[in-house]
Amino acid sequence: MTESAAAAGVDKRRLYELRAQDPEFAAEWEEANESGADMVEDELHRRAFGWDEMTWGADGNLLRRVRRKDTQALLAMARARRPEKFRDNKRVEHSSRDGGPIVTEYREKLTLEMAIELVAQRRQAAATGPLELPAAARSTET
Repeated sequence: MTESAAAAGVDKRRLYELRAQDPEFAAEWEEANESGADMVEDELHRRAFGWDEMTWGADGNLLRRVRRKDTQALLAMARARRPEKFRDNKRVEHSSRDGGPIVTEYREKLTLEMAIELVAQRRQAAATGPLELPAAARSTET
C-alpha cells in the first residue's frame, strides 16, 4: 500500500479513508487485492512444481540448466488444498471419565490491590469479626 500511495502522490492513510468513504474505490481496492493474491498463488505454483534455472555464457550460449523445486512452496499448497491432511496443528479435546467437562481449580496470584484489601480487612476484622479473602483470591470452578 505504501508504494501505491507514493505512486499516486498521496499519504497511504488517505487511501484507507477513501476506501471507507467510497464504495466504488473499495470495490476496486478489493479487486486489486484479489489480483495480487492470484499473482502470489501463481508464483507459489511455479515454485512448487519447479522451474529451470539457466546459466548463460558471455557468448549467449546456455552453459547449464538446473531444474529447481521449492519444497516449502509445495507444502504450503498442500496445506491450503488439503488442510485436513497437511495442517501443522490438530485439535485435541479432553473430557472427564464420564464424558463431561473437566473441572479444575484456579487460584489467581495475589495482586498488590488484593494485598491492600486484605490488610484493610485485617484491620477491620480486629474490631468487627473474621477475615474474608477477596473474591478474586478465592478458588473457583470452571
